[in-house]
Amino acid sequence: MKNKRTLIAIIIAVVVLLILVGNKLLTYYRYTIPKPDTALEVANGFKNYKTIKITKRSLPEKEYIKVDHFKMSNFLEGYELQENSSNNYISYKKKVDDLAYAVQFNTDNTNIEMTKAFVDHGTVIYGDEISSFLKGDLTEADREGFLKKNNINNDIDFYKFIGNNYFINSSIFSDLETLKQNYAFNLFVETAIPKIDGWIILEGDITGYIFNVGTKTNLPAYQICIMDNDKQYSFLTNDIRFSDEKFITELVSSIIIE
Repeated sequence: MKNKRTLIAIIIAVVVLLILVGNKLLTYYRYTIPKPDTALEVANGFKNYKTIKITKRSLPEKEYIKVDHFKMSNFLEGYELQENSSNNYISYKKKVDDLAYAVQFNTDNTNIEMTKAFVDHGTVIYGDEISSFLKGDLTEADREGFLKKNNINNDIDFYKFIGNNYFINSSIFSDLETLKQNYAFNLFVETAIPKIDGWIILEGDITGYIFNVGTKTNLPAYQICIMDNDKQYSFLTNDIRFSDEKFITELVSSIIIE
């Protein structure tokens, strides 16, 4: 009888253990995605950055141009305002020989702040299309906890973190909160972060960053983002002058956010 009781106890213990292990495995696979093929390429792109120290300068009023929130040195000579500019974008274009150049100012900054987009339901806004790609039980607190845990306070911190941790491997022994947070980060980065060849961090009297994107397809584009009072303002251009560090420094040093 004693041996029978012992055998039943062992069977119950094994069943309970299998259930626990099974649940752990199910949870692990629920919050784990395959490492993307582009992980190393994207991580290297975010590691490749330089820093420019900006010392603010003032110009005679006639040398400034005002577009949306930006007041800055007039680099738009030769450009024409496009009639298709909308409430979300103000576009300028010019043509030199067979080359067309454009500058597009973003008047709706909700799709620029990646840390905010990461926390706010894991949603990124592309124009009028809203793409939500995180599981419903991943709360804002889960994602906000991830940022706080890794001392990520703004987009610059976020992009630096991506350079070192583009894909975070979870373990079957990770607790549920860690699994959720890693899953949220991995899926968000894979879906929302562009492939970039490099970026410039702006610091000093004016802070922000400039992305260099699209050069692999011979269609270079530069996204200039200025961070001001917990808000971000940006414009996008393919103007080749933005490949010159001296031009960038002189232009950015004149920027006033109004």
